Amino acid sequence: MNNLEELKKEIFKEVLINSSNELANKYFKECGLKIQDITIEQLEMLKNFINKEVYTLLIDGIYKIIKELCMNREIRKNKKLGYIKLLVDGSYFVKREAISFYYDGSIGFCNWANGCNRIPFIKGFIFWCDWIKNNLNKGKCNG
Repeated sequence: MNNLEELKKEIFKEVLINSSNELANKYFKECGLKIQDITIEQLEMLKNFINKEVYTLLIDGIYKIIKELCMNREIRKNKKLGYIKLLVDGSYFVKREAISFYYDGSIGFCNWANGCNRIPFIKGFIFWCDWIKNNLNKGKCNG
């Protein structure tokens, strides 16, 4: 098993105890990705990966804590303050942080959530990192 596969396995194991933020940041960097290189098209694809993970849990009936959870269409980008934010909507809230990319190189995940509420965001993010890395290596990814 290569280093990325081992790291991915550790991230999915640790997601319930909130140490997955640091591991997911590390995974992003280990994939050779940089925040300043992310395109809007890639961010839209990240929303798709997260939605897929959310829908899987909702359909299976596993994810009962927040019904109707889905990624918000808006992407907030503020060069002056140095961030890009993806937002999420739920049955009782609108536009909470899903994933925030900061120009200092850090990435934040669901400040509002803990434990199992974070799983679809972390998993979707990791699968998205793999998608970008694989497609960049093939010369197929926008960016």
